[in-house]
Amino acid sequence: MKLLRNVFTGVAILTVVTLYAGLSFAVEKGADLPVIKWRCQSMYPPPERILPDSKYFGGYGQTMEVVRKVKEKTNGKFNIEVFIPGTLIKNPAILDGIRGGAIQMATFNGSYAGGLIKSANIEGMSVGGASDATVFVPMFLESDWMKIIRRDYAKYGIHYVCPLPTGTNLIMANFEAHTVDELKKYKIAASGAKSELLQILGVTAVNVLAMDLYPALERKTVDAIIYPSYCLNTYKFHEVVKYGIWTEIQKPQLTNIICNLAAYNALPKSYQDALNEAGMEVAIHQLKGTEEIDDVGRQTALKHGIKLITFEGAEKQKIRQAIVKIWEKYAAMSEDNAKLISILRKYAGY
Repeated sequence: MKLLRNVFTGVAILTVVTLYAGLSFAVEKGADLPVIKWRCQSMYPPPERILPDSKYFGGYGQTMEVVRKVKEKTNGKFNIEVFIPGTLIKNPAILDGIRGGAIQMATFNGSYAGGLIKSANIEGMSVGGASDATVFVPMFLESDWMKIIRRDYAKYGIHYVCPLPTGTNLIMANFEAHTVDELKKYKIAASGAKSELLQILGVTAVNVLAMDLYPALERKTVDAIIYPSYCLNTYKFHEVVKYGIWTEIQKPQLTNIICNLAAYNALPKSYQDALNEAGMEVAIHQLKGTEEIDDVGRQTALKHGIKLITFEGAEKQKIRQAIVKIWEKYAAMSEDNAKLISILRKYAGY
C-alpha cells in the first residue's frame, strides 16, 4: 500500500507540474525539461516575408521566425502559437493583456506604451536613426541599451524580448513635396514620437491604427502615412499612394516582442536563453539587411509608377534638428532615458 501511495503521489505531482508548467516550477540541472505552450498575439498581419523569395521578414514574419528558432533551440519543448491581429485581443489592449497575463507574449510597438513606460518611445527609435542602420548591431550587442530597456519594462511586469527592425520609414503620400514647408498643407498618419515630430515641424498628425491605414488612404481621411517602405508591396499600399518621400525620420523602424514577466521568470533558464537569443538573432539579421529590405520598397515604387523623392541638405537638417528636440525631451524624463539617448546619439552619429 505504501508503494502504491508513493506512486499515486508521484503521478499527482507530475500532473500538477504539467498543468501549471507555464506558471512556476523548479528544474534541476540535467532533469527532463517540461513541454510549455504559450500564446502570442501579433500586432501585424501576414505575409511573413517582404517578398515570397526574400530572406527578410515583416513584423509578423519576424515573430514567426523567432518562434521557430525557440522551438528548435528547445528541442520542440517550448512551443509558441502566434495569432493574427484581433484574434485573441485587440491591438490597443495588447499591453494590458500582457501585463494581466491574458496572453503570454505579443508583437508590440513601443509608441503604444509611451504614456506608461518612459523608455518605450526611445526603444522603438520612433524618431531618429542613422544613415546606415547596421551601426545599431554593435549598439544592441555591446552597449547597455538592452539592459536598460529590459529594466524599464520589467517595472511594469513585462519582459522585453527583442527589437524587430522593419526597414526605413517612408512617407507614403498622395501629394508631391520636396520641402518640410510643403508637408504643412496635409494630414499625415503618425503616432507616438513621430506625431510629436510632425507637430514640431508644423505638420498635422492624425493617429490611425495600423490595420486602418489602407482604408484611411483610400477614403482620403489622411493624405499620407509613415510606414516601412517594403509595405508598399506587402500591404498593397502601392494601390492607394502616388508618391514616396524619403526623409530618414526613422531608420530603421523598430517594433518589438514583449512577454509577461511572471511567465518569463517561470521558464527554465535554458528556455529564457532560447527566447532571448532567438529574438536577437532575428533582429541582427534584419538590421544587416536594411538596404535590401528598402530595395523592395524602391522596386515596388518603380513597378507601380510611384514617384520617389528624397529630402536632402537643409530639409533633411530641419528634420534632424526636430529629432534632437524630442530626444532632449525624453532624456529629461529619467536617468535611464538620458543614458539611452546618449547611447542612441553616439551610434546614430548625432
